[in-house]
Amino acid sequence: MSAVPEVLATRCVRYRFRYSDCRRCAEACPHEAIRLSDEGAAIVGERCCGCGLCVAACRTETFATPSLSPLALIEKARGRNTLCIACAPSGADADSIVACLGALGPALLGYVVKQGVELNLAGSDHCIACTHGARGGEQLALNLDAVELLRVADPAGRWAAITLLERANARGTKDDGRRAARRGFFRRLSSVGDAAASGKPSAKAGAAPLRAIRAARVQPSAQRDLLQMLGLAEALTPLVTHPSLPVGDVRLEPGCTGCEACARACPTGALQVRENATAWALGFEAALCVGCGVCVETCRPGVLHLRETVEARHFAKGGAVALHGRAKRRCTRCDRSFIVSNDGALCDVCAGDVQDFDAIFG
Repeated sequence: MSAVPEVLATRCVRYRFRYSDCRRCAEACPHEAIRLSDEGAAIVGERCCGCGLCVAACRTETFATPSLSPLALIEKARGRNTLCIACAPSGADADSIVACLGALGPALLGYVVKQGVELNLAGSDHCIACTHGARGGEQLALNLDAVELLRVADPAGRWAAITLLERANARGTKDDGRRAARRGFFRRLSSVGDAAASGKPSAKAGAAPLRAIRAARVQPSAQRDLLQMLGLAEALTPLVTHPSLPVGDVRLEPGCTGCEACARACPTGALQVRENATAWALGFEAALCVGCGVCVETCRPGVLHLRETVEARHFAKGGAVALHGRAKRRCTRCDRSFIVSNDGALCDVCAGDVQDFDAIFG
């Protein structure tokens, strides 16, 4: 059994927003070892088999395991023309052994093959009989499908091949029928997680509930950094979003109230509030977005949405854009700065106090 992943609780969108419906990790776990609550995700140690599928499924890197170090695999691939990786349950011999091939995320796979290193993955034929069940194969299919989308977005790139090897062919001959079978597998499974990634908001009203959003440190995404290093900023084709790709872009419809809930819940700092004494603005940097969708969940007016594609220019860091701006002024009663929502001289709190006083005393 591999090591139980460490849980970095404050990265979990359920920790950051108590009412989040995110279930990516639990749906990926074949052993029902993930317990979800409004405190975030937790691992039931006696059930966990260390497959690492939760690591691959989570957009915000809530889970970490030393046995699946992207940096170690990248270092092993350095200077090679070919790298063979096998899953431990298959018993196949390889340059590197991982608990489950499905735990190899698309950012890691894409980075390695973009360096011209051909990847041979051994053991995928073992998925049906594997202790991790079919979910390892499903996650591998989704991850490889996501790599194909990266290739489509950058057809001029020097992409090496990813080959699924039968156990008998490990380190040997390629399986000539692998591509057609894999594509069929991809299309059958590509709808997994679409509802979570679609960003379609439910009908909501008012502000986010009191204490719904916890203060937590903004954490950059290592997977997102790997995607940045693919050099897609000059690509001509927009990247199609996918359940396994930690990328995203947002659009904002009219109706933003400036409540800042989306920016406070954002785990990577992609949404940012910038203000001074006279102006307030909500900014967005797509290069930091992992498409987790928690901002969409927190938006009570329901005007924030995830786009279906990400433009190539958004893979260049420092390209923050303003989504919404409002003027600010000082309240004539409490002297605090407030975002202007009407023509009055009082902030909403003081205006509410005046209304309450008038209602009570006439």
